[in-house]
Amino acid sequence: MATTTRVNYYIREVVIFLLISIILGCCPRQMIKYDEHNPPGIFLPLAGQNAIDGRVMFRKILCSVTEERKGWYIDERPCAEVLHNLDEPKSAASKPLIPAVDSKMIKVVLVTGIFGECIADYLLPFSDGRYFDGYHAEISGYDYMKRLGYEVEVIVTRGRASSEANGMLIRKRLQEISNATTRNIIVVSYSKGTTDVLHAMTLFRDDVPQNIRALVSVAGVVAGTPIADEYTELYESLLKEVPWSACPPTDGGAVRSLSRNEQFSWISQHQHQLPKSLKYYSLAAFVPLERINDVLKPFNKLLSIVDPRNDGQVLIQDAIIPGSTILGYVNADHWAIAYGFRRSDNPAWRLAVNHNSFPREVLIESVVRYVAGDI
Repeated sequence: MATTTRVNYYIREVVIFLLISIILGCCPRQMIKYDEHNPPGIFLPLAGQNAIDGRVMFRKILCSVTEERKGWYIDERPCAEVLHNLDEPKSAASKPLIPAVDSKMIKVVLVTGIFGECIADYLLPFSDGRYFDGYHAEISGYDYMKRLGYEVEVIVTRGRASSEANGMLIRKRLQEISNATTRNIIVVSYSKGTTDVLHAMTLFRDDVPQNIRALVSVAGVVAGTPIADEYTELYESLLKEVPWSACPPTDGGAVRSLSRNEQFSWISQHQHQLPKSLKYYSLAAFVPLERINDVLKPFNKLLSIVDPRNDGQVLIQDAIIPGSTILGYVNADHWAIAYGFRRSDNPAWRLAVNHNSFPREVLIESVVRYVAGDI
């Protein structure tokens, strides 16, 4: 009976989550076509700072880590298939590279995105996975990163709260984490987690703790997403107050915070308030339609009216922090880049989510190695 109840709970939670996605979806036609030879753009305010192109170095690090970690992780993939090459500069040297990093001096703080709180009991971003599938040994949490000597902590934001509310929560948690460690802190934010962390950083102003050294945005909603503009009213009228014990509605401003109208205006006004003591890094993502999760396809098609180079939630040009170092453009959709639904101990998720295999462990290690070597 207990097993049946647990399965029914899982199914109910997944159905609610998928219902939100399906209700918001639509199927428009693509208007512009791009290929691998078109250089990527960045959508920034007029006063936006210039970004730094770090793709060549990051690719070298990722390829080196991919080779060195064979057999360590589940979703192995050749490094050439992990990153897109969008008119990438030619490398002067082809030799792979892994910067020497003292992992015992690094603490990685991960920040969840929209609705992340809703599934945090059984799935976290960049987690190794938490179930035994008959082929691989049971693994849990962040064993991969801890095995390398890194400390890892997760800030689970309020999944249905506004970026303003979550910004205050994150600022408080980062201050507490900073006070409790002497390690250098690298904050890695995912999706709306980036939006929320950017809000938090402006609250620090010039008082950011010295050991918080960097912010890395992974598929982050920096300049907003047209999906939120299109569906904020629908979400707020139909889904804002839907009961969900794992993540209560709070102020209900989660989707509105991601709208282009709201967030692009906010970043325009506040980008110069971001602490100068930090270094900023950005990873965007997109994937061909045939390899995107079925739940994300309607959103991918909507965004493809503007640019097919999107991850099903965010356009690549909207995912870059002003003045940041661009690490690359990942060949994954918005979920696969961070969440191993297919590895979850929730059987409903494993059945509902497809095209989810991706070497997340190698990606996060490569990010940390690049940043640690740079700071």
